[in-house]
Formats: sequence, C-alpha cells, structure tokens
Amino acid sequence: MAFRGSQHFCGMLTPCISTMGLPAPQQVYSWFISIISIICNLFTLLSFYPIIDLSMLEYLVPSQSRRTLLKLLHVERKRESVSSLAKLAQVSFSTAYAELRAMELAGLAKSEYEGKRVFFRANDDSSDAVLLRSLLSSDNRGENRPSETVLANLERMSGAPGSKAENHQPVLSDEETLALAFKLARRNATVARVLPVALYKSLGALNLEKLKTLCLKEGEKKTLGFFLDLTSELAHLNHLRDVARKLHDNRLKKSESFFVNQPQGKYAKRMEARNTPKVAKRWKFRMNMDFENFRSHFEKFVSLRTPRENLRQRRD
Repeated sequence: MAFRGSQHFCGMLTPCISTMGLPAPQQVYSWFISIISIICNLFTLLSFYPIIDLSMLEYLVPSQSRRTLLKLLHVERKRESVSSLAKLAQVSFSTAYAELRAMELAGLAKSEYEGKRVFFRANDDSSDAVLLRSLLSSDNRGENRPSETVLANLERMSGAPGSKAENHQPVLSDEETLALAFKLARRNATVARVLPVALYKSLGALNLEKLKTLCLKEGEKKTLGFFLDLTSELAHLNHLRDVARKLHDNRLKKSESFFVNQPQGKYAKRMEARNTPKVAKRWKFRMNMDFENFRSHFEKFVSLRTPRENLRQRRD
C-alpha cells in the first residue's frame, strides 16, 4: 500500500522503458524498494551510533594509555624505566608494563637492561616507525580533557568541591566524568576523597555498563572496582559490592601504590602499610589514606537516601 504510487509510476514508464531497452518495470520497482530500504537502515544506524569527533589516532588506537606511551617513546624520544614512563603517562605501573611489553612484541619498542633495571625506548629499526611517528606527531588535539573540566563536572555531580575549578566548563555525562575522574584520582588525593560522594549521588541515573566500557578504555577497570567497593561500604549497599566483585581479577597478586606520583621511599611505604584501608587491599592497592578519611568526607556531603531520591534531588 505504501508504495502503490511508485508502482503506478513504474507502470506509466513501461512504454518508454520497453522502447529504450531499459530494465523491466518490476526490476526498476525492486531497485527502488532496495534503495529506500538501504536509506532507512542508514538512518537507523545513525540514530544508534552518533558521529563522534575523533582524530585518526584516536580511531586507530582507542586506548589513551597506549597513545600516551607511544608519544613518549616515538615523539618525545624518551628512554625511561617502566615506573618513570608510568608517572609521565599518569597510569599505573601494571598498565604501563603491560602496554610496553605489548609494544615490544609488536616491534614498536625495545627494552634494554642496566643491571636489574629495564628501560624502554622506541624501536627505530621497525619498518612502521616513520609512519607511526608521523601519525603521532600530527595528532595535535591533546590527549586529556583539561582537569578543570573533569573537576567542574565532578563538583556538579557531588556537591563537594574537588578543587578551584573554573566555571563555564563543558558538561560531560556522569559516566564520562567518573571514568576520567578515576584516572585523575590516581594523582590527586582530593579527587579520590570526592569520588565516593559523586558515585553514590549519581547511582540512580548511572549506566554502569557504559561506565565499565569507558573505564576499560581508560585502563582504569581496577580503579572502578575499588571505588564501587569503597562506596558500597560507606553507603552500606550490598548490591554495589556485587557489581564490584564482577570486576575483580583474581590473577592479581602484587600490590601497587594507588597514587602514581607517590614517593617510593621506605617511609612512604611504611605509611602506606599503616593506613591502607582493607577495601583497598582487596584490590591490591596501597595508599597513605585510611578509611576514616574517606568516611568523614562522605558523611559530610551525603545524607543516606535511596539512589532514586538522590536522582530526584539532583533534578530539582
């Protein structure tokens, strides 16, 4: 019924088509229906997958940690230990080590030993080195969203001031704010204290699956699990602990400092051993910030409501 007009139109063209040696009307009509179907499918796809403004490098290398480490080696020409590269890239030691070893296997990096220490540098002998360096150098969009943007959005979510962030910052989704804030928390203790508040207050509207996907992209899956577990203890939410447990990797045996810029001297390690909360130990993190520090900040800004009540309050 919908295409009766089209059928009539094809019928009108029959004399012309037969004299000109063109395809039969039925075939023209079939092509017409196929084209309409393709256009409809394209509109459907575009409605589910909006166009995202990505650079070529972001499209080819989705992992921000990998992009940053590649730039350090191939553009900034760094030759550093794993711990130094981890600090420069603002990622955990384990993330940096895994990425650097993968780069070495792919022929993009070389490791060199000096005593017991291992250093990584760019592999200039690789046939892809010139092309990779050109691609990395041309990506001038910047790797991280400005910290002020993340902090402003975190403050909007939590109501707890995380820093002297400037006003008029772009508004990010709650999931994107949290994923970026988890990375920022690894080098900013104030953000780490605020995160349980923001996470709790956003639970009613939070898409946890989307948050997991974004955290995986940022290399902060373990950090997400830790903060979900921590928030579940602070707010007494057993279902949140169940979500956190699904993210736990039982293969992790070695602990690491939560704060990537933490001094690694004997005194610092003693303070971490003394103050690390039990929940952090479950996730193989060490930190010089005890559970009471998180609890006092949480209770200052949170009156325990249901997630639905928190969502209603934020909308009002």
